[in-house]
This record gives sequence, C-alpha cells and structure tokens, in this order.
Amino acid sequence: MRVLYILVLPVLLVWVLTAVALAQEPVRLDGVPPDTPLYRWLSETVIEKYKNRKLPEGAEPSIRYAGIRRDAEKALHAKGYYRPEISFTAAAQNVLKVDAGPLYTIAAVKLEGIDAVAVEGIAAGDALEAEKVLAAQKKLAAAIRKEKCVFRLKLRNEVVLDHDSRSADVSFVADAGQSAVFGDTVFEGAPFIDDKHLRRFVKYKQGDCWDAAKIEATKAALIGTGLISTVNEVLPEAPDENGTVAVRFVLRETARRTLLLGGSFYTDEGPGLTAEWRHRNFFGSGEELSLGVNGNFLEQAASAVFAKPYFMRDDQKLKLSSTLGREDTDAYEKLSFKNTADVERKLSGKMTAALGTGFEISRIRDETTTLSRNFALFSLSGQLAFDDRDDKLDPKKGMFFKLRSEPNLDLFGEADPFLKSTIEAATYFGLDQDRDTILALRGKLGSILGSGTGNIPASKRFHAGGSGSVRGFGYQEAGPVAANGDPLGGRSVLETSAELRFKLKEKIGGAVFIDGGGAYDAEFPDFQGGYYVGAGVGARYYTDFGPLRFDLAVPLNNRDQTQRNWQFYISIGQAF
Repeated sequence: MRVLYILVLPVLLVWVLTAVALAQEPVRLDGVPPDTPLYRWLSETVIEKYKNRKLPEGAEPSIRYAGIRRDAEKALHAKGYYRPEISFTAAAQNVLKVDAGPLYTIAAVKLEGIDAVAVEGIAAGDALEAEKVLAAQKKLAAAIRKEKCVFRLKLRNEVVLDHDSRSADVSFVADAGQSAVFGDTVFEGAPFIDDKHLRRFVKYKQGDCWDAAKIEATKAALIGTGLISTVNEVLPEAPDENGTVAVRFVLRETARRTLLLGGSFYTDEGPGLTAEWRHRNFFGSGEELSLGVNGNFLEQAASAVFAKPYFMRDDQKLKLSSTLGREDTDAYEKLSFKNTADVERKLSGKMTAALGTGFEISRIRDETTTLSRNFALFSLSGQLAFDDRDDKLDPKKGMFFKLRSEPNLDLFGEADPFLKSTIEAATYFGLDQDRDTILALRGKLGSILGSGTGNIPASKRFHAGGSGSVRGFGYQEAGPVAANGDPLGGRSVLETSAELRFKLKEKIGGAVFIDGGGAYDAEFPDFQGGYYVGAGVGARYYTDFGPLRFDLAVPLNNRDQTQRNWQFYISIGQAF
C-alpha cells in the first residue's frame, strides 16, 4: 500500500498543479475577427504580455491586468485606430473586448526645412501606421544625407489628426546643417600596424559626400580585423571653411601574441595535449604566424603556419605550413615532413575556394605487411567550402559543406598516382524557440581513384572509427582488417551522424547520438564489411569559451572487431 501511495501521490500533485494553472485563465480577446493581422498584432503585443505576469506577494489578482486597456489602446493607435472602444472584464474568463473603430488614413505627406528630397514609403491614402511612418523617416534621413551631404541632421515627424475626416497630415521637419565632404583621415594608437593596412578598411575616399554611416562601417571593419579592440572617432564641431571634415580614429590594439592550450582524452587515443603560440600581426599588415605542438598516444606533431591576408587582391589569403609528424597506429607507423602552400579566395560572405600544392616526404611501415617504404608525394589540391554556422565550437544553426579533391604523385615511384576526394556536410535544426534543443546531422563520403589499395601509402587510405568518425568503435576499427586484426584501410569511406543536444540548465546539457559508416576496399562504399553502427549518450558543461564534451559510446554491431565494448571521449567543443 505504501508503494501505491508513492506512485499515486506524484500523479495527483501534477494533476492539482495543472488544474490550478488552468484555473488562471489567460486573457481572451473578443471583438476582433480571428486570423486577421489586427488580431495577431493585439495577441502578440498585449495578450502575450499579460499571459504569465507574476503577482507581488499579497496583491489582488486584478493587479495582474492593471494597464491592459492602456496597452491595448496604444497598440491600436500604432495601427491607425484612434477611436477604439475597449473594455476588460477581470472575472474568471478575463475578457478583453475591443471595438477598433474606424481606420485613420494619411491625408497628406509634407517635408519642411529642406527641398528637393522625395519622401518614400508612405503616401496619401495609406493607413496611418506608426511603423510605416518611422520607416519612412529613417529612409528619408538616409536620402537627405546622401543627396545633401549634410554634416549634422535632426529629423522629426509631426502627425496632426483630424477626427472628423478620420485622417491625419504627416509632416517631416528637417533641421539640416552645412553640407560637407570627407577630408584627411588619420589613425592614432596603433603603432605596430602599418598605416597603409589600416586604410584598406576605410569605407570612403577623401572628397566623397559626407555620410556618417560610412564612419560606423569603417569602425566595424577595423574591429573585424581582430587587430583592434576599440575604435573611437574624433570629429570637429563643424566643417572647415572649405566644407571638409577631417576624421581622426583613436585605436587600441589587441594583444599581438597569444598562447593557446587545449586538452582531450579518448579511450582509444589516450590523453591529448595541444599548445600553440600565435602572433597575429607579424609584419604589421595582419600577417599571422603560429607555432604549435600536439600529441596523444597515437600521433605527435610540430607545425609552423604563416598566413598572409590580402595576397595580391583583397579577397585572397596565402597560407604556408610545415609539419613534422609521427604516427604509430595499429594500421601503420609513419614519420613524415610535409610542406603546403594554399591560396584561399572568398567567393561570397560564407563561401571560399582554395587551390594549393604540397610536398611530403615520409617513411611508412605498413603493419599488415611489416614492410617499410619511403615516399615523396607531390600533390595539388582544390577545395570549395561553405560555412555559415553561428558558432564553430557550439553550432545551433547554419550549415557546413566542404568538397576537396587532391591528386597525388609519388616521385620515388613506390606508389601509383591516385586521386583522393572527399565531400562532407553538417547542418543543425533548432527544435524549440530558444534553440536549447538541437538536432545535429553530419555526413562524409570519400573515394580514392587510380590505384589499388595495396599501392596507396597506408597513411593516405581511408579509415573509420573514433571520436571524429564512428563513435563506439576505436580509432581505425570500423573497416577491413588483416588476418592478424590490424586495420587495412580502404579506398572509400562513408560516415553519418545524428545527435540530439539539449540543455538541462544554463551550464549543464546532454546529448544522445548514433553514428554509422565504415571504410571499404572498393573505390566507392560497397558495404562488403558491413555498416558499422555505434550509439551513446553525452554530457555537456557550457563555459564561456565553449562546451566541455563528455561522451560514452558503444558499438551496436561488429563487436568482434573492437578491442573494448565501450569508448569514452572528453574534449572541448561539440563533436561536429
């Protein structure tokens, strides 16, 4: 009987709380036809405001709706209804009854204080809506600045109602100052940034018509370089006798040198550490130099990367890199030195294309054959990428897409020429209004053409399994294996992931996920080795720099190829 009480009491408690909540009826709107723009406007601006309003302790329930008639009247005025009849019954049903009355229209539109500028956006006969009047005023101010080059501008609107004709005259009154043009521009406070580089971001030319919006655009562009933390403009009180305005920007530089540290722990790779020293303005024009080391039980590397923005044209970047690395996995053991040079061009705000070349000298021991060979791979590369994710470490919306193709030629003749291509994408769907619950999807497809698997260096073959691939399987375990159990790798790969991420509190969240895919010997996935599936759950702790990820995953099939029946992952940032 005690167990029955324990089971029934929570249900009764939920029922009572629900009944109490239902007893507090929300406001019901009456008198306005549903499914009309006016009904939706009143619902959004008035009804929603009082839907969950909390009462002070000891206050009468009627206080909850104090001012609702006033708010409804303001909302109706904003839409052009100036003679409404409004009543509110604060009884059990809480009814707001509205008779909107006649719709007022615009009788005439006038501009005072300046000539020869057209008012756009409203006209005689239009409904007298506040939003349209303000939008027209904003548009008119921009037009005056553009056509008249005024240094100072004050613009206000005056609306005179005529209740007899149910209309109003709308007048825009302009107080325009002297016309002006841009004069000299000087920069202060950034001694380590080349003046010529700073001028790349100025959104006007000397002698151009004065436009204050271009000052704000210039400030935003300077901040966007990452080299400047604050920008303040200093302007004179008025243009000089020639009508020119000298502009002085006072800048404050960000720290030029940064030290970055990161860590991870995966059961298949062991603890990992990343350290990077970065100089963000090496030669004074935004050049970035970074020196880094990273390593875990399977891979260790030291690298140097130099990036030159505005290479030959404003939308291009040159990137040079050198990496000395070592890998010791179940599939192969590798020691290599690789150099690459890439030119990246921005095609649009979110899309980039890149062309590059690389040269890698390596010594690789293939664990499946125990043979060691030396390779000298010369490669060309082409890449197309699109990325409009809102946050790289914790994306809640947007998508990512990348297509890459890379032909390789071994100058030592140990490997046949081959073409390695990959396409991968990810997207994110918010399942609630605050985007606290996210469905994240990812896919990857890769193929190697032109050579048999055995004539491709083991490190260039596709492998699957691990934290960034099919979770639940160890590193390189989701694919073909030799008789001794070592991974062979393949000429194709397929990976898919679906992850549901949700927040439990402001700093605490969780995730459930399922991954699938595998590496295959054929040039395109033929599923001869099966389709490897892993699933798991995770926890997230949200910090200012990104979420800390804790994932536990298990393989759902092909368990005979795994060294353990579970994998645990700790890192910074979401899995994808």
